Amino acid sequence: MQDWQEDFARRPVDVAFMFERRAERHHWVEWPEADLTGLCSWRTDLAEACTIGVVERLGQSWQGGQSRFELTTDWHMDKLTRLDGRTRLMGALENTHHPDYISEKFFDAFACGAVPIYWASPGHRIHELGLPERSWVNLWGMTPDEGAARIADALRGSETAVTMPSAIATLKQLFTPAEAWQSSRDHVGTGVMHALQHVCDFPLLTL
Repeated sequence: MQDWQEDFARRPVDVAFMFERRAERHHWVEWPEADLTGLCSWRTDLAEACTIGVVERLGQSWQGGQSRFELTTDWHMDKLTRLDGRTRLMGALENTHHPDYISEKFFDAFACGAVPIYWASPGHRIHELGLPERSWVNLWGMTPDEGAARIADALRGSETAVTMPSAIATLKQLFTPAEAWQSSRDHVGTGVMHALQHVCDFPLLTL
């Protein structure tokens, strides 16, 4: 635990964001009845509002140069290698919030040894992972300025470094067994086939 906390304290960056800068307001949309929210402009505002400590905003739309998606190598691996062991907190905000949607972003942060910055409503399935409360920063329901203040509080506290090893151990236990992966793939495959069958069986409307 002490080695982990010392390594965490030595990181050269406090907060890192790596996503496209999309400040246009049409990216900020909400459908409360579906718990659905577009987060691209919100998270852009958040990245710009974070000014405490060393903050990196990475990517072509922030820094110019080549797009990561134009790399001849794996753009996802580029993200992991650039941020591994580099930052204490890492933006893991989805393009869109939906309670059943979780992409690689949340887990990439843990893979890099960083605390994920996320947005998850009370009904979001991320809570089903059973991770320690302080092992990730949840900005649900906050304005970008409020989110930046919450991130600053997390940087000042020591709880994140204390709870991270437990969170990583929980994720390792959850994802290591091959049976769990196979069961999940089978479940998704069955669901997709049922949905397609329903569409095919639905009577076409005649005009």
